[in-house]
Amino acid sequence: MSDEVACEKYGRKDLMYQNWRWKPNGCDLPRFDGKVFLEKLRNKRMVYVGDSLNRNDWVSMVCMVESFVPLHQKSLSRNGSLISFKAKEFNASIDFYWSPLLVESNCDHLYNHRVSSRIIRSSSIKPHAKNWMNADILVFNSYLWWRKPNMKMQVLYDPFGEDRWTYTEVEMREGFQLALDTWSNWLQFNTNTSEKQIFFVSLSPTHALGEDWGSASNQNCYKETEPITKEGFRGSGSDYRIAKMVEITIENLRNRGVKVQILNITQLSEYRKDAHPSIYRKFWGNLSDEQIANPSSYSDCIHWCLPERKKRKRKREMTSSPKLAPLFGLRSYFSSFIAFFLVVFSVTLLLNQIQNQIPLTNDKENHSQNQNSIDQFVDNHHQQQQDIPRLVEENNEENRKENRVPSQDHEIFVRNEENQNENRVPSQDHATLANNEESRVPSQDHGTNEDNHVDQNKNPSRLVENTETSVTNEQVISNGGAGDSGEEKAECNYSIGRWVYDNASRPLYNGTRCKFMHDEVACDKYGRKDLMYQKWRWQPNSCDLPRFDAVKFLEKIRGKRMVFVGDSLNRNQWVSMVCLVESVVAEEHKTRTINESLMSFKIQNYNVSIDFYWSPLLVESNCDDPIIHRVSSRIMRAYRMDKHAKNWMDADIIVFNSYLWWKKPNMKMKVLYGSFTDGDAVVKDIDMFEGFELVMKSWSQWLEKNLNNTNKQMFFVSLSPTHVWGQEWGAKPDDTCYGETEPVYKEGYKSNGSDYRMLHKAEETIENLKTKGVNVQIVNISQLSEYRKDGHPSIYRRQYVKLSSEQIANPKSYSDCTHWCLPGVPDVWNEFLYAYIVS
Repeated sequence: MSDEVACEKYGRKDLMYQNWRWKPNGCDLPRFDGKVFLEKLRNKRMVYVGDSLNRNDWVSMVCMVESFVPLHQKSLSRNGSLISFKAKEFNASIDFYWSPLLVESNCDHLYNHRVSSRIIRSSSIKPHAKNWMNADILVFNSYLWWRKPNMKMQVLYDPFGEDRWTYTEVEMREGFQLALDTWSNWLQFNTNTSEKQIFFVSLSPTHALGEDWGSASNQNCYKETEPITKEGFRGSGSDYRIAKMVEITIENLRNRGVKVQILNITQLSEYRKDAHPSIYRKFWGNLSDEQIANPSSYSDCIHWCLPERKKRKRKREMTSSPKLAPLFGLRSYFSSFIAFFLVVFSVTLLLNQIQNQIPLTNDKENHSQNQNSIDQFVDNHHQQQQDIPRLVEENNEENRKENRVPSQDHEIFVRNEENQNENRVPSQDHATLANNEESRVPSQDHGTNEDNHVDQNKNPSRLVENTETSVTNEQVISNGGAGDSGEEKAECNYSIGRWVYDNASRPLYNGTRCKFMHDEVACDKYGRKDLMYQKWRWQPNSCDLPRFDAVKFLEKIRGKRMVFVGDSLNRNQWVSMVCLVESVVAEEHKTRTINESLMSFKIQNYNVSIDFYWSPLLVESNCDDPIIHRVSSRIMRAYRMDKHAKNWMDADIIVFNSYLWWKKPNMKMKVLYGSFTDGDAVVKDIDMFEGFELVMKSWSQWLEKNLNNTNKQMFFVSLSPTHVWGQEWGAKPDDTCYGETEPVYKEGYKSNGSDYRMLHKAEETIENLKTKGVNVQIVNISQLSEYRKDGHPSIYRRQYVKLSSEQIANPKSYSDCTHWCLPGVPDVWNEFLYAYIVS
C-alpha cells in the first residue's frame, strides 16, 4: 500500500467510500478474482506506464492480487523509474514505470519532477520504451500533466531527423497531440498486438470545485462522504477535449492494425467526489498556518483512496442511474476492467490459434527489429533516480505503540495541483512495499531549543562558532578512556582518540543526494538546520584513520558479498555504508531490493552485494519480523541460529551487532529451550543480561561449528550509546539530545545508560573464539560515540506513531536519542571497517 492513498491509515474515519461497487446498466461487471487473474498472467509481464494516477491504479492491482501469493513467493524491487512486483509462484510480474508525458521530458525523474517550465522531446520515446517494450500487457495513461489550458510548454524536436534539435513553444494540448503521435507511431512499428494486450486509461477527474455539485465555491472533496447522484455529472475541471484526442488516436491505430483498448473510467469516476484522500494521506512538505487553519486548501482531490485489507462491511445501496452499489475502493474497478479484457483476450487468442493451427509463440525478437524506425536520433542519457526505503524502525527503547495514524493537525506537505501530487512512490515496502509506515515531520518551530543550556563539561574556547569557515585551527575533544594510554604504543588502537572539527573534508558524502538514504536518519531532510554534527572526524591518538575511498573499497570487495546482521543500529551503519559507496557507481549498475528481513544493495559492475539482515537478538525470537516486532514480552529460542544464518552464512564479510534490544535491566524475557516437535520444550524466565550471555554463547558455538577455518572476515560492532539524560553532561535533568549541537567535551565520558557489561561479554566471547581458530574483529565504537550527544536525530526524522498534543508541546519527550543522523557518527564506524578490510 502506498501512503499517499492509504486514507484509513492516515485517519479517515468515514469508510463508506470503500463500500460502493460499480453496476453497468446492461450487464454485470465480473467480480475480481485474484487467483484467476494470476493464472491468466502466469509467465507474463504486465506494466503500467504513466503518471501517479496510473501508479494509483498499479497499487490497487498489487493489493488485489498479493494476498493470493505466499510471502516467500512475492517480492518488490525498484530500479530507477521502474517498480516491479513479482509473484514468483506464477512467474508473473506486475510493474509500474514512471513516464507522465509518455515521451521524454524534464519531468521524467521519479521524484524530482517539479519544474517551472515543462519541456518534452516530442519524437523521443525509445529511452522509455526499452523498459516496457517486452511486456505482454501494457496499461498506459497520460492526462493529469497536460490539463493546464493556460500553460505553455517547450518542445525540443528534430524536424529533419538529423539530430538537429530545436525548441518551440506550444500549448499543452498541442504538446499532448505530439506525444500521442510519437506514442502511436512507436506502437505501430514495434508491437504485435496479436500477442500483446494494450490498454489506455481515460482521464481521471478531480473534484476541486464544490460549486460543480452544489456546494460552496470554496469547498472541494474535503469532508465529502457520498457520491454525486446527478446522472451524467461532469466536473468543470475535466478536459474532455484531451479524452477525445486519445479516442481519435486509438481509432487511427486500429485502422493501422494496432489494437488498443480504451478503459473508459471517466464517467464512473466523475460521481465519486467522496473517494479522494483529501487530507488523509502522507504529505511531503511543511504546511503554513493558513493551510492548517483551512484543510480544504491542501486537500488532495486528484488521487483516490484505496481500502485496507479487512472483512467486508455492510452493503449500501444507491438508486441513481448508472447504479452504484456497494463494494470497496474505486481503483479496484479499473483493475476489474483490465482483468475482464485479459480473460476475453486469452480465450480469443486461443481460439484463433486453434483455428489457424499455429503454435503458441512469443516472437519478441521480431518485434524489436524496427525499433529504430521512429527514434533514430535520441539521447540515451537517463535521469538519475532515487530509491526510498520503507522501513520500520524500533524507537529509542523499542517500545513504540503500533498505532501509526499520523496527526492530521501536523500533516506536512504543500500541494501544487498535479505537480505536488505527482510525488514519490510509496516504498516497498510499496516496497517493503506493503508496510510503509509514516508520520509527520516535526514542525519547524520545534527546530530550536529556547532553553539551550551551556554544558558544564564544555571548554568555551573550543566551541566552533562558524561552521562555514575553513579549518585554521583544529577543534578537538577527548583523548580516550583512562587506562588505555599504553596500549596503542604496540599497535594503533583506532578507538582511542579525539574528535576533530573538520569542515574542509567532512562530511564524506551529501546525505540529501544519497539515493538510498533512510528517512529515520535523514536529519537535514527533516528540518535540522545546524549541520555542524556532520563535520567532525575521529582522530586516533597514535595513528591516522584512513579516509574512506569508495573506489578502493569496492575494488577490495569485488566479487564478494558483505552482510550487516543485527538491529536498527546496524541498519543505520548499513545505510551509511551504502551512501559512502553509491555515489561512485553509475546509475545503471546499482539496485536495491527488499525481501522480508533481507535488504540488498547490489553493484553489478563490481559484482558486489552489500546487504542488511534484520536479526536483533541474533538467535530466533518473537522480534524477528522486520516490521511487526514490538512485543510486550520477548521470547527467544536458545541455540537456534540456522533459520537466520542461512540468509548470511555464504557472505564473505559479516558485520554483527546486538545490544539495543538487551539494554532493559529491569525487564525479564522468556527463553524457549528444545522444541515442541521433539517434545522437550521448556520455557524459563531470565533477565536481559543473562539472555545476552546465552546468545553470545549460542552465536559463538554456531560460528565455531559452521564457520571455522574459513576465509571470511567477521566483525562485531560494540555498543552504541544513547543520550537521554541531560544531567549526565551538565544539562537539566529533563533534557535529552534534543537541541544539542556539540559533542560532550569531558574526557572519558560514559553515559549511565550504557551497559558495558555487554561490551565486556562480547570481548570475552570473541577472545575465546580466537583460541579456537575463529577470528572475529571487534569494532569498538562505544567511547567515540559516547561523546556525540549532538549526533542523534532527536525530532528530525520520520515518526511512526501519532504524536499527542503533549508530545508536540514538548519535543524532548519524543526525541530519538538512540539512532544517528547521516552523514554522521556511523560513517566513522565504517571508516573503522574500511581500515580493517582494505588493510
